[in-house]
Amino acid sequence: MQQNNKEFILFIENLRIERNLTREELCENILSTSQFKRYLRGSSVIPNDKLVFLAERLKFNISDLHNLFDKKYNEQYQELLQIYDLNSTSSFKTSYVKLHKLKDKTLISTYNEFLFDFLMINTQYNLNMMSDVQALEMLSELINFPDCKENSSFNFVELNGLLDIVTISSRRDDFKPANILYEILSSNSKTFASLEKKSILPIIHLILAGVLNKQDKPKKVLEISRNGIDICLKHDILNSLEYLYLYKGFAEGDLGETEKAKNSIKKAFMLLYVQDKHEVYRRFKKSYEKNFNSPLEELIQF
Repeated sequence: MQQNNKEFILFIENLRIERNLTREELCENILSTSQFKRYLRGSSVIPNDKLVFLAERLKFNISDLHNLFDKKYNEQYQELLQIYDLNSTSSFKTSYVKLHKLKDKTLISTYNEFLFDFLMINTQYNLNMMSDVQALEMLSELINFPDCKENSSFNFVELNGLLDIVTISSRRDDFKPANILYEILSSNSKTFASLEKKSILPIIHLILAGVLNKQDKPKKVLEISRNGIDICLKHDILNSLEYLYLYKGFAEGDLGETEKAKNSIKKAFMLLYVQDKHEVYRRFKKSYEKNFNSPLEELIQF
């Protein structure tokens, strides 16, 4: 990876502490301690020749130091993604323990700090350690919501933050965040860069489709569910696909496109059948029969 200069200097600072060197000992005959502090703040960029000398003072060559930085960054980053996966399976108590262990360590990069902060908010909220209002305030500050709607691109943390804001707000019958997310997802000018978990985009489309359905906006539900289905098919993602087909079918039914609706519903049930998702199948059946006032057996038989 290409190191951010400030983050790399922070990494050097941590190595200095590990090796029991004072700043004066690290910087002697290389640069002043006041200049080193400016590099730590990121107010100026350290020249490569100074980096070489600092690395040697720490008993590393510069290449090994860069490799060590990359290794530590990636190890920490993967640890954060594992915590994200725990939260995805509602293992919030385990996540909380792991996050507190990480809290005592220096996070290698600004992005790792960003991801850590999101995971801590998400975990504490789901453990009922903060209220809806507190979670919404902290998430909004973290991703600069609602001003972030003007962003031309969104990273993994920003998308997850948006999803949490929409989910929490919609439970409180506040649909403004959902409308903002709709604008973002339906815009052709927005990009979603370097997504760690490809399945997050279909999930976001699914959650938004559900919120829009709650608002009785079938045209928007149809658009968002179609987009989510396209993403699933493009990236071979099964996760969320059956739900997206179901919402697509409901929207088509609401818009009077009966045959299209039946076709979408059939696809949803076929996916459930081949994946042996019997409990979800029963929930879908109940939902279908309520929405279409017709027994499922008239539509499809296995």
